[in-house]
Amino acid sequence: LFPNNGILNIDGTADFIINSTSATTSGRVDEMSPNFSMTGNIDVRRFLPAGVSGNRNMSSPVLGGVLSQWDADIEISGTGFPDGCAYGDDGCYFSVKQYENLAFIDVTNINEPLVSGEGYEVYLGTDTVVFDGATITTTGTLRPSTDLVVSVPRNGWSIQGNPYASPILFSTLTKQNNIGDYFYVYDAVTGGYQWYDGSSNTSSTPELANGILAMGQGFWAFNSNVNTSYTITYKQSDKTSNTATFIRTSGVDESVYLTMKEEGTTYSCIVNVDFSDRAYDNHDSLDVMHLTTGLEKASSLMINSNGGMLRKQFLYNDSRDKTLDMSINILNEGYFTIDAANLDNFERYSNVTLIDNLTGDVINLKKMNHYAFCAYEGESQRFQLVLSNKKVEHNNTSVFESGINDNELAITQIGNSINIESEETLEGITEINIFNLLGQEVIY
Repeated sequence: LFPNNGILNIDGTADFIINSTSATTSGRVDEMSPNFSMTGNIDVRRFLPAGVSGNRNMSSPVLGGVLSQWDADIEISGTGFPDGCAYGDDGCYFSVKQYENLAFIDVTNINEPLVSGEGYEVYLGTDTVVFDGATITTTGTLRPSTDLVVSVPRNGWSIQGNPYASPILFSTLTKQNNIGDYFYVYDAVTGGYQWYDGSSNTSSTPELANGILAMGQGFWAFNSNVNTSYTITYKQSDKTSNTATFIRTSGVDESVYLTMKEEGTTYSCIVNVDFSDRAYDNHDSLDVMHLTTGLEKASSLMINSNGGMLRKQFLYNDSRDKTLDMSINILNEGYFTIDAANLDNFERYSNVTLIDNLTGDVINLKKMNHYAFCAYEGESQRFQLVLSNKKVEHNNTSVFESGINDNELAITQIGNSINIESEETLEGITEINIFNLLGQEVIY
């Protein structure tokens, strides 16, 4: 629909529908001229692709929508709601949440108005494992041609929402100082938040390439100022005809990235490192802060900085050695892997080395871009990433002079890797050398 001029009157008995029938096919309302106006309601349909059950970030594409409209198409849990309650350890679970003052607030009224420009965390699931997909309908009036100004609270994160019945470009939104030029969207498949970085036009997943926000898409924005709320301004000119598909289901990031995966699951977390002439080696405004809300299911890999935890860090574009401290926050005890990709982008460094501070392992990722390890629940500064043209040597090691009985070892295979644990108590770092039947050392 191209609302350039005139008045559109929609009869109360008529159905005027902006339809979305698949992840790649969707109607939309183009940039609205001040010379256009309308009366009456329209139905805006939003396709939600099938996938795993879990949270999605959603918003209303019209004025006047209410939560009960979504309840007709998806299961919504809450006390007194038509679909009833899904019960957990804390009683009835409310599957739609707002985020205010750095905390989630349950939406407890099925007729709650959906606020234009605000995002919601919505749990979607046919059961606790699978979501079969759906098309939800929101009924109301289109936003007028005037700009919408939305506040981003001070000192932290908030859920914003695309207010239009059209995809929009994050890069063209007017963001006041101290609002990060990046956003996050929850991804149920990886169990955490995927990001788009406007300063480099890169993203952690292809679905967010070029910073396109789908119709009805909620997203997380960050205000770094501890004292003042700032604003994001949505304009009709922010609309785009490009297809946006992300409610999980370019410029995909070409920097070096490390992906930590939990074995036996689809959960993962990506950390990226890039260079810029505008960056500092310490934390600066180009970097993408790490987002955690407590709803994510995946464990996290993060870069430590003087300004907080990061998911993407820009380093100053010189050839000096760099060392990054990296932390993990493990939600589920088990086995994990770290894979490095795009290492050819670091041509200036002959060695990109991952150091495991717990085990003492030193891995040159340019020679072996895969590392497997065991971790227990909790947060720790587990790793260092060293960029250098010098070879990083092993730390001093202790060697067993005598053999260990089999019952003192726990040996577990993780893909092509082997994890060996011992209850033997030694001070310092232990090195275990493994030899084949010919006496040749095969792992070192």
